[in-house]
Amino acid sequence: MLKSKYYIILIILLAFIGLNYFGKYLFIRLDLTENNAFTLSKATKNILNDLEDHVEVTAYFSEGLPVDIAKSKEELDNLLNEYSNLSKGKLTYTFVNPNESPTAEEEASKAGIRPVMINVREKIRPNNRRPIWVQS
Repeated sequence: MLKSKYYIILIILLAFIGLNYFGKYLFIRLDLTENNAFTLSKATKNILNDLEDHVEVTAYFSEGLPVDIAKSKEELDNLLNEYSNLSKGKLTYTFVNPNESPTAEEEASKAGIRPVMINVREKIRPNNRRPIWVQS
């Protein structure tokens, strides 16, 4: 009796590990929002599926962003990941921090993205001003 419990636990554990391992190769999104806010249209799926050329997307985000902007970065990352999967790897993307190097800053400027100062409220320094990069 005790041995069979251990076998069941072992089988469940191995199944969980296997699902996690192979799950990274699958992208499944379940949209439970009322208006299907996170569901791609059939036209978008067709365009991504039929891409003939490689498409590269570069998104510029500074580090240490306020929560609402950081959430936008996460949502964009999820969307671009879904685009990449639907395009069978023909769409690739990278996130670049324009504050990391002068080259990255220059690339952002050439793309029409300029730094904007924002007030950030933090517990340590309540009125900290920090530049963020936005498209103008």
